[in-house]
Amino acid sequence: MVTQFIGGKRGGPVATFFRTSKARSNFKFVQYTYVNSLARAGSQINGVRTNQTTWGNNGVIGLNPGGRVVLAAGAFGTARILFRSGIGPTDMLNIIQLNST
Repeated sequence: MVTQFIGGKRGGPVATFFRTSKARSNFKFVQYTYVNSLARAGSQINGVRTNQTTWGNNGVIGLNPGGRVVLAAGAFGTARILFRSGIGPTDMLNIIQLNST
């Protein structure tokens, strides 16, 4: 169990979740990388599409079976990634499709 409070004060995600996550062998932390969208096969997320094409596979960081993606790009950034991935309310996705053509 991860506590969000350290010494009676809220620690925030870096002081709590990141500290425990980075110790895991299956955790990958990547800096200075732009997330374009989530790679999907139908409703299944199978990776994260990034601007880092030097990694191969057109910049997609794949997930292991049963893997998870945690989006933490702020209130606007997270919504942007989800919409670009085709995830969200239909009316908003239709607006995005109209503006991208």
